[in-house]
Amino acid sequence: MEYSISEAAKLLGISSSTLRYYESKGLLPFQLRKGSGFRVFDDLDINWCQLLGYLKQSGMSIETIKEYVDLYLLGDETMEPRRKIVYEQREKLIKQISALQDAMDMIEFKCWLYDTAIAGGSMQYARELPRDRIPPKILKTIDRMGGFQPFYLKERYLKALKETEKKEALETQEQ
Repeated sequence: MEYSISEAAKLLGISSSTLRYYESKGLLPFQLRKGSGFRVFDDLDINWCQLLGYLKQSGMSIETIKEYVDLYLLGDETMEPRRKIVYEQREKLIKQISALQDAMDMIEFKCWLYDTAIAGGSMQYARELPRDRIPPKILKTIDRMGGFQPFYLKERYLKALKETEKKEALETQEQ
């Protein structure tokens, strides 16, 4: 089947200008055109553009995608360097996913904390909850944080306030 650039863009969930950009960067090396000069996409182009989209979505730079495309065009003798490119990107994604999971765990902890504190009437209630009443996933996050520290800012504020009061007291004594 043949698609215009706008139809292809709609199928791919991207803009027509993105497809033009991919072509300008050499990522669509065999882009077909009609006699009128209009771009024509077929199912092979759509599949190729989906691959480009996944590579881009994985965080791969346009330059690295271009390198991959150039290597791909050279055939089987470039399988090893192409493999290296995708393995390197895989490692980057694993690190990103891990960091996102850590962030999600913290957000889940905060949701649990506020739900528990509101249900119990205070943050102190949540803080003093016995460990056997805390969900295992939340305990894991608490332990990774080095303990239950929901009053960090309040404690910091009180500590800073005491330091200020001490400083003011010393200044008063010196006068």
